[in-house]
Amino acid sequence: MDETTKVVIGTISAFLIAFFAEPIKTFFQNRSRRNHLQVALYSEIYNNYNVLGGFLKIYGEIDIEQSKAYFKGSIKHSIRSECYKYYVSSQSDLFYQLKEASQLNIIYATLFSLLDPELRAANFEDFRNAVASSCPRNHVLA
Repeated sequence: MDETTKVVIGTISAFLIAFFAEPIKTFFQNRSRRNHLQVALYSEIYNNYNVLGGFLKIYGEIDIEQSKAYFKGSIKHSIRSECYKYYVSSQSDLFYQLKEASQLNIIYATLFSLLDPELRAANFEDFRNAVASSCPRNHVLA
């Protein structure tokens, strides 16, 4: 084999390797980013669940006015949604690649409606009753 043939074969093989390697690299990077996103979102949801669970633990021990004050003061500032807002606003293509993206939107829409002052004031008693009926008293939340 002469030198020109070696150069041509080397160039073609390098092109083919690069051509197939880039999509494979992109696939694994996206999969890794989606996994990190899922862990971050589920951690955020778990934290919010524990905050609301703490509210349920004192549900029967205080009256409605104290519950409203506690909800307004403590829970509103303990609920986190930064991860969700960041990924929906700036990396929505990655967020909507998740199979559970629509369910996550529903969870956060419900959470945001709880934190909205007008909706919360109008539906506070409904929220308390709905959450209390969906979670048994002997259920361990933390």
